[in-house]
Amino acid sequence: MQLKDYQRDALEVFDAWLKLLADSWDESDKAVRALRDIGITPTPEQSNFPKLAWEKLRGQGLLPLSSVNTPYVRRTIGDDDNGEPLPHVCLKVPTGGGKTLMAAATVERYLRGATNPSGLLLWIVPSRAIYQQTKASLWNREHPYRQMLERACGGRVKVLEKDDAFTSRDVENYLCVMLLMLPSANRQKGRDFLRMFRDSGRYPGFFPEEGDLLSEGRFQNEHPTLEREEQSNVVKHSLFNVFKICRPVVILDEAHKAYGTKIENSREYARSINRMDPRIVIELSATPKYEISNVLVDISGQQLQDEEMIKLPIEVTTRVGIDDWRSTLNRAQEKLNQLASEANELEASEGRYIRPIGLVRVKYTGRKQRNGFDVHAEDARDHLISQGVSQDAIRVKSAEVDELGREDLLDPLNRSEVSWIITKDALKEGWDCSFAYILVLLDNTQAKTALTQMVGRVLRMPDARSTHNEALDRCYVFCHNVDVGNAIENVRRGLQHEGLGDLSGAITHDGQYELKSVKLRRRPEFRGERIYLPKVLHRNEFGDSEWRNLDYDRDILASIDWGAIEIDNIQSTFGESAHEHTSYVDLKDGVVNYIDRELNVDKSLDLTYFARRLSHEVPNPWRAAELANSVLERLKQRGQDETALFEQRAQLAQLMRERIQVSIDEAAEMVFKRKLKSGEIQFSLDADTGNYKVPDVLQVRVPEDAPFLSGSEGYIQKYLFNTPYDCEFDSDLERRFARYLDDNSAIRWWHRVAARQRGEYFLRGWRQNRIFPDFIAVAEKRIDSKDQLTFQQVLIYETKGEHLQNMDDTEYKEKVLDILENALMDDKALADGGEEFGEMTIRYGEPNGVFRIVSAQGFREAVMGTYADG
Repeated sequence: MQLKDYQRDALEVFDAWLKLLADSWDESDKAVRALRDIGITPTPEQSNFPKLAWEKLRGQGLLPLSSVNTPYVRRTIGDDDNGEPLPHVCLKVPTGGGKTLMAAATVERYLRGATNPSGLLLWIVPSRAIYQQTKASLWNREHPYRQMLERACGGRVKVLEKDDAFTSRDVENYLCVMLLMLPSANRQKGRDFLRMFRDSGRYPGFFPEEGDLLSEGRFQNEHPTLEREEQSNVVKHSLFNVFKICRPVVILDEAHKAYGTKIENSREYARSINRMDPRIVIELSATPKYEISNVLVDISGQQLQDEEMIKLPIEVTTRVGIDDWRSTLNRAQEKLNQLASEANELEASEGRYIRPIGLVRVKYTGRKQRNGFDVHAEDARDHLISQGVSQDAIRVKSAEVDELGREDLLDPLNRSEVSWIITKDALKEGWDCSFAYILVLLDNTQAKTALTQMVGRVLRMPDARSTHNEALDRCYVFCHNVDVGNAIENVRRGLQHEGLGDLSGAITHDGQYELKSVKLRRRPEFRGERIYLPKVLHRNEFGDSEWRNLDYDRDILASIDWGAIEIDNIQSTFGESAHEHTSYVDLKDGVVNYIDRELNVDKSLDLTYFARRLSHEVPNPWRAAELANSVLERLKQRGQDETALFEQRAQLAQLMRERIQVSIDEAAEMVFKRKLKSGEIQFSLDADTGNYKVPDVLQVRVPEDAPFLSGSEGYIQKYLFNTPYDCEFDSDLERRFARYLDDNSAIRWWHRVAARQRGEYFLRGWRQNRIFPDFIAVAEKRIDSKDQLTFQQVLIYETKGEHLQNMDDTEYKEKVLDILENALMDDKALADGGEEFGEMTIRYGEPNGVFRIVSAQGFREAVMGTYADG
């Protein structure tokens, strides 16, 4: 599974925090030791190395804006507020942003540098639904979450539940991942009520044998804070004490649900986690509490939308003053039938499988609750069947009835018939199916709560990539007998609840935006001009004169010579082998003895293990097996035996994937360049070959009182269309760059491109993702000393913050732009001084102009180039 750009950015910040945390611990430890050496007791603040690391992050500008002016929240291990400081951070990830994936990735990075990456990992979730979903993912060795953990510890992962028995040797030799539900870790109900605080004999090896006084003495010195029986003062052999002994890493998924709404309850829950003596706490939350959590990463809804993770806008349809709920369900059925037809066309044309599903929320689902007045699950089922829906296409999901079971609704081979799911509260959280497109609320008395809790269930985009079909790129909400204003407000609250508050304007009503729709026409001086921009096109196989958009799978991957793909420079580093570790004490002599014993595990290498893990990169499993075998044979020739290679098979598989990705990227680049040179790929400005035409009219949707973007003189003067609205710009960097363009004397006009919007301008290279520029501008350049002859240059910019300048994605885009520039550079452009950035002739009405692509790293350098004010 490939990470999205915002996920990689977030994990880079997490890596930076880990490094600063280690450096700050070393720095703080030396200072504390020096103070103690001269007889001074260090203060809690002087030993607070997590805060020191946090302030270093703040100084380096790596904290999100939401945390820049927020004080650091100090937490300590155990009950003592003056105790050892506890490192804890929160990653703010909206619904649909991959919280569980990022949780697994943070654990992988945390364990990456460990000598023996074993121990206990507590994975705490808020509900039974999320528990079952996470459990299924972590138990499945083929799932990306499990594979991330296996890479971190050499394949030695053991997944546990609260009632499972395990030993100290398990924790010494494996990464033991224990799943806990929220109530199990919550001490607000009283510790004696919870089984994890009870004495048990299920955890051998963690506690000394009864009567072993020497071991007991050492044990109590090492663990003075363990819970004891009130009467006898004997240490409890409880799961909670096992946690304190193991010092676990804690993952707190959906942390906002754990902490609740009241600040005192939030603080008490945080203390209940602190009492487990964790090494580190990593929270994932859509709406974190800044009084409780140190928010390290703040991912916005806009970032998810840019990465095509979610369906937007949300189209709300309300039926007010109509008592018959069946008409609302009929409207929803009509929409679902339309979506199914669009999905069938998509599969026929592109081979992409999507089966739209509708979720219906009713008031009652219980067998004895059907009263003939309120909408019951069986009422909704009967009506759908009466309208021609197959009985096999309907499922009911409730506390009593689970007709979904473990059916994989996304599997194209399964071809499930399910198109309607009827529920009350069973799917309000923890159920993720990207085929869910429609939410139908037939219980108007609970519409406010239902919308808030369930709108997130229909937001996820199938395959996390746009279909470029307007109907299939949005989601739908149908409300029975709910006022439109209330419905839209509740959807907006639902987006805020899911951490997507910055997208709350993307709501429509019955196909019309709640926001006003405004048409922006060209300024009078630019109307009638024909403006074309070149696209990256591929020659149609069925006609030399026909061109189509470049397709990555069809035109790049299919042309790679897979026989030439090799995996080079794999260096194997040995981890510890799987073994048992036993100790015993000679009571007579007081000698501690240790025994290590290799575990009886079949350690023969299986090529199918590697072929499965390379299948995402190498489509042919036989070639994947050949590549893996060549690596293993080379390593054996260097003296590494099969047993040692088995121990590190997870790391080897990951290294193979990384090397293959590099090789494929290099091969794809060669294919792209070769086809560009031979003419199979075209990047020119012949308007008859499907290139992009800048529209004459733009339609935008903005709030009723949306302000215009202000310029240095109070208003924008050179925008291609009517004055732009401030809300059309995603960042302050874009607003400042727009003003800089507007103020520059060389610029004739400029336009802000609506990135990833249907029908907008984009470029392609040799990777899957498209390149969406941010701005188009036209500059006039004088070509004689008398200022009588000028020609126009069309410029394209992509704005990047300074922290993104050296990222792989930015380097790739700059490389693509350089190649495209060189492909279209001609003698005239060179003669006109275009050698600094590269210039390309395009067709821009009459006369011809010049198209130049640059990256906006510095405003003056990017805009002026060869134009310096005259």
